[in-house]
Amino acid sequence: MIYKTSRVHFVVASFLLGVLLLGCSGNSGRAPQILAVAEPPCTKAPIELADGQVLLSILGTNDIHGTIAPKKSKKGEAIGGMAFWAGAVKSIRDGMAKRYGERAGVLVLDGGDQFQGSLLSNYSEGALFFSLMNDVGYDAIVPGNHDYDFGPEGWLVDQVPTGEKGDPKGVIKKLAASAHFPMLSSNTYKKASLKTIDGKDAEVNSVGCASKEMLDWTKAERPEFLQSNLIKTVAGLRVAIIGLDNPTTPTTTTAANVSDLCFRTALDEYKAVRTDLEGKADLFIAVIHDGDINQDKNLTTLLEGIQAWREDGVDAIIGGHTHQINRVNRKNVYAIQSGSYGDAFGRIDLIVDTDTKKVLRDKTRVAAGAMLFSAACDSKIDAFCEANSGARMTYECEGVVDLPAAAQKVAAAVEEIKPLVGRVLGTADEPIVKYSDNESPLMNFLTDTYRKASGAEIAMINTGGVRVPIPAGTFTYEMMFQLSPFNNRAVILSPMKVETLQKIMDLSARSCGAHGAVLASGIRVVYRRGDCKDAVDGLDPKGGVVTMTLDDGTMLYDARDPKNIKIYERNLRVATLDFLEAGGSGYVYFKDAPREADIGIFREVIVEELAKSPGKISAKIDGRFVNELAEKSK
Repeated sequence: MIYKTSRVHFVVASFLLGVLLLGCSGNSGRAPQILAVAEPPCTKAPIELADGQVLLSILGTNDIHGTIAPKKSKKGEAIGGMAFWAGAVKSIRDGMAKRYGERAGVLVLDGGDQFQGSLLSNYSEGALFFSLMNDVGYDAIVPGNHDYDFGPEGWLVDQVPTGEKGDPKGVIKKLAASAHFPMLSSNTYKKASLKTIDGKDAEVNSVGCASKEMLDWTKAERPEFLQSNLIKTVAGLRVAIIGLDNPTTPTTTTAANVSDLCFRTALDEYKAVRTDLEGKADLFIAVIHDGDINQDKNLTTLLEGIQAWREDGVDAIIGGHTHQINRVNRKNVYAIQSGSYGDAFGRIDLIVDTDTKKVLRDKTRVAAGAMLFSAACDSKIDAFCEANSGARMTYECEGVVDLPAAAQKVAAAVEEIKPLVGRVLGTADEPIVKYSDNESPLMNFLTDTYRKASGAEIAMINTGGVRVPIPAGTFTYEMMFQLSPFNNRAVILSPMKVETLQKIMDLSARSCGAHGAVLASGIRVVYRRGDCKDAVDGLDPKGGVVTMTLDDGTMLYDARDPKNIKIYERNLRVATLDFLEAGGSGYVYFKDAPREADIGIFREVIVEELAKSPGKISAKIDGRFVNELAEKSK
């Protein structure tokens, strides 16, 4: 017997009040949706379920980074937004309930970095964002590295000031307490709780919980605001969701906020938890704040590692962190990522035999990175999405509109921050872009402004801390906040030796994506980097700095003759970020230079300098960071 239901025909009057409220607010970011009284017939057939089969649909997001309001496509169409996503999830849940009854269920999961990244979200330190996640109805999430950025409470304070009292995890604890869903991370441990097998205190590295000693994991403790896993009954199935944070979190957030924690390697932790849960669940899902990008295949490696350990080790994985769209398939088990900034979502449909509790893997249906268009269907989700002519779009034959309660929260928050938003800092005739490992107009603009504001000889920041380009048109404070959402402190290091500067720039020159580059104003660097096909740990083993001079031509470093490398030592005064000063993103050499001064939050230092005389922002580069090999190949 094949299980189907009739197509849905329904009256939409119950939606009208909410939509009218949205239209009146004027702050939802999309035009009011005029709804027809009745939908045209839905033509999308449901998944066919035989007797003894149930359907589990997993919806996944990752790296939303506080993108609460919808964006606009080049065609002017709205994309994403938390109110729309909440409405989309409601439509999927309602539609599946009507189509399948108790023979299907939905899980909504997120792979980390939820709330940090926009003025609208950061202003409430994620409180608004988590309230909206409650509206969406998430079942579980993992924290990302940037969810530890906020530190103690206070929206412009990201770490406890030296000599003062405060909780370096005040914000994340408060958010976890406000959530209607658990925050999962099985591999996050209190370092002080780790003991050797003979009961002694163990020395462990924050990254990976690595230790030279044999550890007794039975005594290890996790922070109170985190759960290891969640077992939830969905469509009659016991589903275990195991959370895993990124093992490198201590190097990619404010180090002081996680100094008492370590993050165990993902595969070791998953195997331990999966073993403990044997017999307690039917299906196993991993949610991890890590993913694939370029040569780094951490998501693929996790899936392959679990399957090498045991064939039934995992049924699906939701990833994140790298902001990529990935759809990894190994033996019809899928690991997916769905981009970043709330543009898209992923879906994994698992059909399960109720007798054996096994997934019928050849029937699995997967979409990764499906765009959240407001009035059209991404081709990846044509199986359940329909944009009817003259009527609103449907998911699972249910019309999709912004969830009214969520939209009202967003509208109120937009009003609250209006005094901050519109401050003009400059204009751009074309987009001012950034490249992660090469010179770019945006990095030149920021470092030049920083050097001028700080009065330092050299100004240096990392590309990973610059999140978005500057669009053409008026450049405002709100855009600057989106570009630099972190509250990193602007610090001056002095004296810095040329040898130290060369080590920093050498690591930057060799970067094949693992570290991202540190780029500068005040110096000009010629370097060599190949095509990265032979990269080791994200670095070109044959790359490096060739020459390094000050802007006035003063030679600092000369390796044109590898047998006679010259360092022209002198003391330098360098403006940078406290994140780099602490060795963030692997740039440990900054630690060799003492701090002279803290001059404020980096973003605010840049804002104040630009506000003195807002002007045109150049989209040109000037050859301050040049790959000699790339130039020769032109």
